[in-house]
Amino acid sequence: MSLLIGAHGFSQDDESTIRKGAGLRVGIQSEQLGIHVPIWVGDLATLGPSIGYSTATDSGTDLLFGLAFRGYLNENQAAPFIGLQYAALIASPPREDEEDKATIDNVIGLMLGGDYFVSPQFSLGVELQLNYTISDEDSNRFGNRGGETFNTAGVVSGAFYF
Repeated sequence: MSLLIGAHGFSQDDESTIRKGAGLRVGIQSEQLGIHVPIWVGDLATLGPSIGYSTATDSGTDLLFGLAFRGYLNENQAAPFIGLQYAALIASPPREDEEDKATIDNVIGLMLGGDYFVSPQFSLGVELQLNYTISDEDSNRFGNRGGETFNTAGVVSGAFYF
């Protein structure tokens, strides 16, 4: 019972549980690990760069460089958000495969999700994405060389704010 009262007291006494400044968000999407640096640009908005890296012996190296915006709907402990993102996905083939060349795919996405602020410095989050992708003519990442498509994704993340 005291645990319930304590949790209720936390959400009532400290309506604004979000710490302002900058942070470090780590997200997992399928087999990819991404890092985002959210910087608070207002009371309810973050903007920041994203980077990602993955490698596989057979397929080479993938790099991600992006920018993401999140607009939060409140400053409470449970804070839903709507966001936009852009990312360039750069695939480099393995060194021994000289026939293939590096490709760049572009992703523009809409995000809908929420962060649960365990404390003002730490949050756990989930998001759903609807992405519009533009594939390089030599890329088969999305199964449509040189084409455009829509896809969906889900991300689970944790963030630490300074």
